[in-house]
Amino acid sequence: MVRIRHRAVKAVRYIKKVDKIYLLVGSLTILLIIGSVTLVGLKTKTVDTEESSKLVEQLLAPCNDKSCVWDAAEKLTELYGPAIALSALELYESSGQAVGDTHEWGHIVGRQTAETYGATGESFLKCPTSFNYGCQHGFFEKVLGESDSTRSAVDQICGQLETDNNYSQKFKFYCYHGVGHGIMQSYAYDLTQSLDICDSLSTRMAQDGCWQGVFMENINGEMYGKSEAGIFLADDPLAPCSRLDIKYQHECYINHSAHLMKIYNGSVKQASEACLKARADKIESCLLSIGLMTANDTWLPNLRPATSGPVVNRAWKLCLEFPKGYVDTCVEGAVDNILQFDELNLGRADTLCKLVDATIRQPCYRRIGYAVRAQVVNNSAAQNKCSQFAAVDKTACLEGAGV
Repeated sequence: MVRIRHRAVKAVRYIKKVDKIYLLVGSLTILLIIGSVTLVGLKTKTVDTEESSKLVEQLLAPCNDKSCVWDAAEKLTELYGPAIALSALELYESSGQAVGDTHEWGHIVGRQTAETYGATGESFLKCPTSFNYGCQHGFFEKVLGESDSTRSAVDQICGQLETDNNYSQKFKFYCYHGVGHGIMQSYAYDLTQSLDICDSLSTRMAQDGCWQGVFMENINGEMYGKSEAGIFLADDPLAPCSRLDIKYQHECYINHSAHLMKIYNGSVKQASEACLKARADKIESCLLSIGLMTANDTWLPNLRPATSGPVVNRAWKLCLEFPKGYVDTCVEGAVDNILQFDELNLGRADTLCKLVDATIRQPCYRRIGYAVRAQVVNNSAAQNKCSQFAAVDKTACLEGAGV
């Protein structure tokens, strides 16, 4: 109980410092790899499946070579934006008649997005994450090719967002996160070189977001057989995280769960026990990454023990597999995952907090507040969302939000 209370107080201290909110966002954005969520900019046009189907029929179905697909991808992006363009390309891919490299389609869309909408952070946030971050990578390639250095390209894309009060910390952090993916791919999955580029960025948020994107892409590289040799080691399940400079370890571990699940065949118990071998102040980072999976529709079928029923019930059952004294960390990860998908619809997160043991209920509501504050632009908006809860639950939410 003492450990839970101590961590909750620490969380509130972080959240009251606006420039530290990205510490939370760092745990939220892992869902971009373990789920199919599309995180796009605030002004991106809503994707309509029927509209996308018509565009496939008109522009993509007649294609029988990759140049035709590329031309269609550019035209779709210019006329309708990257979200609709990639939606149409996904439908085309599922038709079984698609030609060409689908990841390259994302590159084409990303480059055209920068060309059409400008090399700005707002434009960058229009890119969905489909086709393995191809849009972000293509966008970054375009800007990098027209900039004097990687750092100036990053500043051009994300620098203005960081000081714009119209964007929440979630979107500001995500911009640098996406750049991290682009850097890692641009440098052929060279982890050391990519981290050095991130280190050269001018703010802590920029560095941290970039590190996270790099480590997430590193996991992508392992999944697709592209990772650098010697990075993931058979005799050390926590590598490379356990062997890196301490400043990188949080973002490495927060992306490490997919690797652990591969090693332990989906066993939540075994994977979470492996995290206990991390250095003491990084155990929770490692465990949090597994907690995120417990409420994720994509990963749930692959986790053991097998569960059934609503996602929140399944998450709670899986969290009980965590080592004694760390069940609350799993619940926090589950809340982060739920609110990554549900954003400011707090219904499912509320249900989860009502399911858990009494000793974890208030930390659970604090985590809701913590997540809410990262997604809104001011304290008043966070206070309004927390006000839907009653009595002590409301108080805990407000504490988490730093209000």
